Amino acid sequence: MTATVGGLVPTPPNNTTTFLRGDATFAAPSSGGTTVTAYAPRSLHGNTTTGVAYSVNTTARGFLFFLPVTIVVNKISIRTDTVTTAGVVDIAIYSLDGQTKHFEVTTASLAVGDTIYTTAVSAVTLTPGLYYIFAVPNGTMNLGLVCEAEDNFFNVASEPKSSGTLTVTAGTLPATFVDGDITAANRQGPCFRLDN
Repeated sequence: MTATVGGLVPTPPNNTTTFLRGDATFAAPSSGGTTVTAYAPRSLHGNTTTGVAYSVNTTARGFLFFLPVTIVVNKISIRTDTVTTAGVVDIAIYSLDGQTKHFEVTTASLAVGDTIYTTAVSAVTLTPGLYYIFAVPNGTMNLGLVCEAEDNFFNVASEPKSSGTLTVTAGTLPATFVDGDITAANRQGPCFRLDN
């Protein structure tokens, strides 16, 4: 092959370690990727936000989300919708296969409606990839969280569910779960933000 193709593209290097860049030269990709200090993930297929009642401590709600950047998580924030009876919520971030719980926290008492609550996280690094978030009331409460709702259209049989509920014991999120544990119903998980 010649040094140019139609005068525009250099000769390919014939390897798998360099790639064509936007300036029409070949180079190895930079290492590390992007690290950010704040990120507000969205559900893979969320189509609206809504207030959802969190009052049953045996039903955890959550969804699958894509994290395109690296972040060292020191805080997670959620937002209340309405509050009838104050209470606390347990929140956890899991790996795509549900076999790694990256972190779990318990919020302070959620007592005021339409309020952002931020909870400290013992520093954990999340790298780009797919993750699940689940939240469940811990104790007796009756309040709403601002959640992202999703169409059932995207839950494909024999594939990881994009959202749903987990049945749990008395407000306790599981250490691990498998996809078959997720029920693709009541597809609303909490809107949230991660911060360093």
